[in-house]
Amino acid sequence: MRTILLLSIIPLSVFAWYWLFFRKFDPGAQGLTSSSRNLIFPFIEAYLYYKAAALKAAAAGSGAEDYIKRVLGQAAQDLPEGGEAVKVFNKFLLIMTAWSKKVDKNYKNKKSLILASKKLEADIDRLVPLCEQLGWKFKDNWR
Repeated sequence: MRTILLLSIIPLSVFAWYWLFFRKFDPGAQGLTSSSRNLIFPFIEAYLYYKAAALKAAAAGSGAEDYIKRVLGQAAQDLPEGGEAVKVFNKFLLIMTAWSKKVDKNYKNKKSLILASKKLEADIDRLVPLCEQLGWKFKDNWR
């Protein structure tokens, strides 16, 4: 019974994730469109989720960098070509990858982790105006 319940939750979770992030995506869209913004910027808005998941991966031994490359790297490959929104996402991916390398290198050193997190926050703060210039409205409680 427990297995059946668990197996029924997985498709619902996948559908919910798809509905939240990709429902307005138009694969044929080129450049800056509202659909590409709707596809890309929720990832940036949810950076704390990816940060927490990468830290869990580092604690489990699989590595924060591997997690970021696997999840966000795959998302970057699935994006439409060109456009300013894609450039912003690629900057986001570089920021998260640099942070994850520092996490993997200094996982046992709390002071270094705090410094890496502060730098990540500052880098994300520099991305926010770029996202807003492209028309994205961040939620009030996105942090």
